Amino acid sequence: MFDVLESCARADSDRLYLGTSHFEKRGQALYVVAEARRPGVVRQAGGEIAHVHPSDGSLHVVAQHGHAQRIIDAGWGELHPLAGRPPIGLPEPYVLRYSPRDRHDVEQITRILYRIVETAVSTG
Repeated sequence: MFDVLESCARADSDRLYLGTSHFEKRGQALYVVAEARRPGVVRQAGGEIAHVHPSDGSLHVVAQHGHAQRIIDAGWGELHPLAGRPPIGLPEPYVLRYSPRDRHDVEQITRILYRIVETAVSTG
């Protein structure tokens, strides 16, 4: 799954980059550059959009509320139990997207990430 993050960063290198995860403190995450962040959850997350857990391919995503709810409603993931709790610092729509089971899941995760990127970056 990390290759999906790399491909997003390469495809839009003016607005996206890879760096150490702000939340996990290890592993790579996909970020929106400060100048391109839309107000809301992505700014609250310090620009982090997603990071992959190398052990199983699951990933945490910082999604707008509508995207987060669709992921949960479809049974593809769940809200992090500490999401939205101010002392912890996780944004409210901090979602665990389950590990891909097959090629279809990988394609679905890729589409989800591209949608999240589209809503996270400023077009102006």
